Amino acid sequence: MINAIIYYSNTFKLIYHQHSVNQALQVISQLERTLWEFNNTQISFQTYLVTNNQSYLSDYTVGVEQTNTSLKQLDTIFSYANDKKYINLLQDKITNSFNLFESQINANKNQELLSTEVLTRDIQQLFEKIKANESKKLQTVIKASQISFVHTITTFSIATFGNVGLVVLFYLLLRSAKMHLQVTERKLASCENRLQALMDASECVELIAPDTTLLEINANGIKMMKALSANELLGKRVDTRVEREYYRAFAALHESVCRGNAGTLEFEINVQGTRRWVKTHAVPLSCEDGSFLNLSVTRDITEEKQLFSTLLRFQRLDTIGSNAGGIAHDLNNVLSPILLSAQLLRMKLPNNEYSSLLTTLENNVKRGANLIKQILLFARGVDKQTLIDLKAVFSDVELFITQTFPKSITCQISVSPYLGCVMGNTTQIHQVLMNLVVNARDAMPQGGKLTLHLNGADTETNFVIITVTDTGIGIPASNLEHIFEPFFTTKEVGKGTGLGLSTTKSIIKNHGGFIDVHSKVGEGTCFKVYLPVIKTTSTHILPTQLTSSCGTGILPVQ
Repeated sequence: MINAIIYYSNTFKLIYHQHSVNQALQVISQLERTLWEFNNTQISFQTYLVTNNQSYLSDYTVGVEQTNTSLKQLDTIFSYANDKKYINLLQDKITNSFNLFESQINANKNQELLSTEVLTRDIQQLFEKIKANESKKLQTVIKASQISFVHTITTFSIATFGNVGLVVLFYLLLRSAKMHLQVTERKLASCENRLQALMDASECVELIAPDTTLLEINANGIKMMKALSANELLGKRVDTRVEREYYRAFAALHESVCRGNAGTLEFEINVQGTRRWVKTHAVPLSCEDGSFLNLSVTRDITEEKQLFSTLLRFQRLDTIGSNAGGIAHDLNNVLSPILLSAQLLRMKLPNNEYSSLLTTLENNVKRGANLIKQILLFARGVDKQTLIDLKAVFSDVELFITQTFPKSITCQISVSPYLGCVMGNTTQIHQVLMNLVVNARDAMPQGGKLTLHLNGADTETNFVIITVTDTGIGIPASNLEHIFEPFFTTKEVGKGTGLGLSTTKSIIKNHGGFIDVHSKVGEGTCFKVYLPVIKTTSTHILPTQLTSSCGTGILPVQ
């Protein structure tokens, strides 16, 4: 009688435990299915807003129906629980999320999804909380079943020692239950692995303590921080990688989150010595003692910032190009009376001692007029190509240097005997040389030596090489890769536009050539311009006034 009572009592316990285990597994499985369908619905919604493709709208509608069906099934499975507040809260949040999706679809605008992201992350956290509670209950039932198993074996060994058949039968039953519990544990571990995989599929996810100590980080976060493992990051303060100018803003956000408020911030961090732009969305995660941890999802937006900056730069260039024609026309009107006045002064003062200055003034006004003409031709899509007299260009540059550069700068100019013929725009090549020598002058505020060399083409390279060397302050290696970018300058505000070298490189490229630069801080800089020569069978077929461009000659060395 006692054996029967003990047998049936333990049997009913096992059946009860098994039923509890099955219910917990059903809840966990249904939770994962609902979360999966909700995520697919959200992805279809966001894709529809971006692409406006009706197929994604259809997927979104189907996803809403499937998610609602899963919620009903979850509610049915969860009916055994006395406290259904989390399930009800989950249904409300998903319903609110779908309502928000519908409002944005009806508005047919690609609006900022901040409120949707907050609600979605709340739903994700609620899923995890419900699953954690069910997992905890499942662990409790498993432990209770294991304890009951041990107690049953002990009791049966003492009370039913003589009833071998009954003991064997009950042992087999308990063994089957234990094996089922082991299968349940493996399923639970598999569920945890799937949940971890979902976490790793997100952006950088971090769990931060109130003192900014990093508690947890996912695989994407380790990759973003360029660490070999999580051990390099865990236990360290995350605010140490925040750049100084954003430290206060980050500290304010973290403090607000630890008081129970969510927030978003864009700031720069230092990753292995490199500044990176990131956008973080932080939400509070409550603890048992009533305090909050900072659960943040961080995304690297460096490329987005760079693309936006490039877009603004091209917009400025487009504005300059749109206004170039009008500005050039106005400047031409300004230069005309200056040129006329210089010519009148020469006529009235034929033996004046300032005749050389008047010549320089006329030449530079004419050169300015040519530049304006080039701008107008460029605006109209016309690019006039002629044979360039490089020796004449060098002579003009030499005159400019002699008359305008400080006496503390010595200049040496040399030209090879044979140059070859270069086809292009004389005014533009003159502009290239002027940009290079002016930059060289600015790099030698205390004086120095400026060397210009024009080397003719040989049979191997077929390039004319223009070399401009100074003994100035030099260019740091970190700036060398940026000096040809539009608007990049290290000069003070008002002393440089950042367009000189950018324009120089563009002109040289349009002439089929290229430019090279070597520099060392404290020693100086050397620019080399390579211009391709044209192949001619004989020089006598060229116009008389152009044969000097391809002939021989040596410019005086100063």
